[in-house]
Amino acid sequence: MMEVYITLALFVLIPVLLVALTRTSAAILYFCVASAVLLERFVDPTAASVANSLLPRSSFDYMALAVLVVPIIITTFLFKKTVKTSMLPLHIVVAVLAGLTLALTAGTFFPSSITARFRVLSLWDEVESYQTVIVGAGFLLSVICLSFGKAGGSKKGKH
Repeated sequence: MMEVYITLALFVLIPVLLVALTRTSAAILYFCVASAVLLERFVDPTAASVANSLLPRSSFDYMALAVLVVPIIITTFLFKKTVKTSMLPLHIVVAVLAGLTLALTAGTFFPSSITARFRVLSLWDEVESYQTVIVGAGFLLSVICLSFGKAGGSKKGKH
């Protein structure tokens, strides 16, 4: 049972740590998570069936999980040091929402034994019941982060 709590905590803490340590824009990270979720959910059934026939079921699940996680890692390195330190608290809140969104989606890729352990947790029921709020708040706060993060440009350069 403890591994379920650890797994859920990792899904939330990894985006927070990535944002805090690299000062990556959590708004871009959130939209990356949302795009990966859409890609995973709406991938062509033919492509999914081909991949499923080539890989054993457990490998296919890990590939689908990689589709969610790898873009986050790439985004982190492409957009590092794009957040001012003063804006970091807001970005950390968005990173928590990105992690919760990732956890809500990634929970479907685990083997049924682990997914069943998630389902018996009252904490998981709470997270699932606020799914719409989590996604909506993540989107809204990401837009706010992007609007506050606009670069004003430097006036010192030669024209």
